[in-house]
Amino acid sequence: MESTVLVVSTTSDVVDGNYQPGQLSLREAIQLTNESLGPDTITFDPSVFDGVNENSLIRLSGAELSITDSLTIDASMAIGVTITGDTANDDVTRAGHVTDVAASGAALLDDNTRVLNFSGASGDLTLRGLTVTGGRTTGPNDDGGGIRFGSANFSGALTIDQSTVSGNSTTGSIADGGGVFTFDGDLTCHDMRVAPFLSYRLNDGHHVRQLQRALARGKPTPNMSRHYWENYERFRIGPNETEWDDGVFDWSIAEVQDHKFALIEEALANYDLTGLELDFLRHWVRFGPKTKIDKRREITTDFVRRIRKMLDKTARDRGLPRRWLCVRIPAKANVRGEQGVDLPSLAGAGVDMVNLSYSYFTMQDDSVRRAKAEINNDRVAVYTEMSHCTMTGKATAGSGTQPFLRTTDEQFYTTARLARKQGARGVSLFNFPYYRYHVTDTIGPFHEPPFHVIPRLGDDDFLTAQSHWYFLTAGRKDRVIAGHPLPTIVERSDPFVVTIEMLPTPKHRKNGLLRLRSDEDIRDREIEVNFNDVSLREIEFIEKPLPHRYDNTWLGKSEQTRCFRLPAGIARDGANQIKINVNKGIRVRLRYLDITLS
Repeated sequence: MESTVLVVSTTSDVVDGNYQPGQLSLREAIQLTNESLGPDTITFDPSVFDGVNENSLIRLSGAELSITDSLTIDASMAIGVTITGDTANDDVTRAGHVTDVAASGAALLDDNTRVLNFSGASGDLTLRGLTVTGGRTTGPNDDGGGIRFGSANFSGALTIDQSTVSGNSTTGSIADGGGVFTFDGDLTCHDMRVAPFLSYRLNDGHHVRQLQRALARGKPTPNMSRHYWENYERFRIGPNETEWDDGVFDWSIAEVQDHKFALIEEALANYDLTGLELDFLRHWVRFGPKTKIDKRREITTDFVRRIRKMLDKTARDRGLPRRWLCVRIPAKANVRGEQGVDLPSLAGAGVDMVNLSYSYFTMQDDSVRRAKAEINNDRVAVYTEMSHCTMTGKATAGSGTQPFLRTTDEQFYTTARLARKQGARGVSLFNFPYYRYHVTDTIGPFHEPPFHVIPRLGDDDFLTAQSHWYFLTAGRKDRVIAGHPLPTIVERSDPFVVTIEMLPTPKHRKNGLLRLRSDEDIRDREIEVNFNDVSLREIEFIEKPLPHRYDNTWLGKSEQTRCFRLPAGIARDGANQIKINVNKGIRVRLRYLDITLS
């Protein structure tokens, strides 16, 4: 039986028999695949489904989408494809057009419909890169508000891969599965090539935020563990009840190490996890000032060696292959020693993977090359971590309310290519859900995370062919990124010189763009920029050097930004020198610098 591949090219939920380019709806594509025996595939035209405003939103017109034969609905190469059962367009929604069930209430939801129903006698359904939301059922035994899969004596499997099923509900009597209901079929919520890891924070400090409040009321707050509450007086590093560096526990105390070990051992003994990441950045401080550097290294290495032995034993006990051991550590080598993180020692203790992190930020530098040279052991894989943002501003109302500059697709691709060129085995992603709504509307608008970049981050040919977006950033004031070139103050007649690593290709034939960004008005400053000894010509302000979907999210104001044309062909493979002079004005406070090549 020949497989059919159809490309949806309109967001309209219509059935009119017009299947020309730009006219094929998802409902029509499903009806066509139902008539085609055997497994079929439906994809989405990325030029139509680009994630801008409602360009990727399919709003059902009043009836569920009914599937009767094996089908893959693959939206991974488009951006933010969302199918909603909110037929009347009256739901209260969150970022990404996801229905907020509680805020909407029955009055707004009862005109909604189920989104997907696989009603065939047998078959498989795979959903990839989709958001399913706004689904609703209200009748007796009407299971699965978002997705219903299978029936009695059914044979088949539902796979939900890199997808979101959220904001769906069912209220009927004896009805289950607000989001997903499977009858006799199998449900797999991940691609089978994805291996489950546990990432464990070795000294999480978030509870310190609530310590004063807990002490005032004489009992722990909901986000505080009982163990912390019962032992903070004995184990915490210092006396300040509001400072994270004081409020976290002191790892020079054996009971602190033993408690962490016991929690990790419990998880590994009871679950078929492929590996474990020890997160040394949550919270970075683990020792008080009385513990010498050599002792910190000894304690840390011994703990990792102990973990390695436990991983091997629990894997044997559960009949599993070797479990991978990863450490998440600061990318900056000069801040690792104070917490006892010595890479050659950890490699010798059995670490398999090193995840280099700048905590909250995506950054570009040569840390992978330096780490590999320090480890000097090809058995140990080095990864670079990327996150949802490249820089944050001043908080508007407490922690988590900082405006943030989103990491764009091209910045992910360029950062991954730089890391892989330096010998990284791969990349990791941190705080990826933070593209969605969190804490406050004032730091929006929000979006669905760019899941579509993930399959591309290991494709060297694809990465090479893209436009490149290089950058240096201040991030924020954080010990983990101490010694980074930015932020800096460029004084008049005292040039600031910095190098940036780049990997231009013959594809980059157009003039590029170099931008400088301050946090103050610099319109009255006369600024000269030389790139590899070539003087650059200043041009008008450009808000977006390359197209992206993150509008109005702290992109930088024209009065704080200066733009310069980068002539084609002057960027080099490897280190490139940038020299910045302030010829007029008192000085420039520089927080961000980026370069695009296309």
